[in-house]
Parts: sequence; structure tokens; C-alpha cells
Amino acid sequence: MSNINSTTVVHVAKLARIEIAENEIDKYLGELSNVLKYVDHLQQIKLNDFAEQVNGLVNVFREDEVINNNMRDVLLKNCPMSEDGLIKVKQVL
Repeated sequence: MSNINSTTVVHVAKLARIEIAENEIDKYLGELSNVLKYVDHLQQIKLNDFAEQVNGLVNVFREDEVINNNMRDVLLKNCPMSEDGLIKVKQVL
């Protein structure tokens, strides 16, 4: 993990388009350092054994089925305006 200084905090704030006051730099310096320490901690976790723990899961989703239901007329009855089999909407621009 690299060292974070006030220049880095100002640079990150500029990239994020966040305005920070001079008196807030130290506050954000500490917060950013804590976040990076936590990320470093997460990177040290070994996930090799994780795959063994999730065995036995079953896909509960059904397969997609294509159904040819021509419901255009039913749908068009529910819209306020239609023309030539299409839904007509008010002009946006």
C-alpha cells in the first residue's frame, strides 16, 4: 500500500470533482487511509477454500421459453392512443 498525503487527497478530490476546504484535507486523509487499509486487508483473504463451501447449490431458475403470443390487440386497447398497430405518444421535444 502506498503512502497517502494531502497532495493525493486533493488530487483524488479533483478527479471526483469534489470541492474540499483546506481544513477538511486532514479529515479526508485519515478516511482515505482507513479505506485503503481495509481494501488491503480484503486482498489478503484467501478464497481458495471458498469454492468448496458453496458446493451443492442448485440453479433455481427455470429455462426461458419462447411463447408466441400475439397480444398486440389486447395491449393496444389499454393504451390511450394508437395508430397503425403502434402505440402513439405525445411529442417529447
